[in-house]
Amino acid sequence: MDLLAIDLGKQSFHLHGIDAGGVLVSRKVSRAKLVETVNEIAPEKIAMEACASAHHWGRWFMADGRQVRLINPRFVKPFVRGSKNDAVDADAIYEAAIRPTMRFVPVKSIEQHSAYEIDGSSYSEGGEPILARLDLALRPLDQKPLFGVSLGPIVVPGSALSARRRSEN
Repeated sequence: MDLLAIDLGKQSFHLHGIDAGGVLVSRKVSRAKLVETVNEIAPEKIAMEACASAHHWGRWFMADGRQVRLINPRFVKPFVRGSKNDAVDADAIYEAAIRPTMRFVPVKSIEQHSAYEIDGSSYSEGGEPILARLDLALRPLDQKPLFGVSLGPIVVPGSALSARRRSEN
């Protein structure tokens, strides 16, 4: 098989591809059986929507000697046909990946992925860096930051320091 598209999920993944004989391969597999099933199908290229777990799986499949193509989800959306489900998403990923003009996202190494998380580029819904919040939760207040990320002094709403900061702004 030349290309296998994988729709990633938390517990199950949907695979979509067309083998050399023109037979459609569309199946749902569990997380535990993904690598085994991909090795059984033996595609040359694997396409996935780009996300954090896609970089993990991309590194895994590249270690097996496969070419990995990650696609920005906004480029996959135009190829979704019908009601949205895992099989339709996998088909859309396949369609997007076979386009000659498609732009792909490079697979990040573990170091690149970690640096992205640590430098504060990855923010939570509340707007503060995820690791900084984790750091505050894991360390006593008098210790240095664990992950090299510091939010500065801790300001408790209603405290004197909080009132002074509001008056300065």
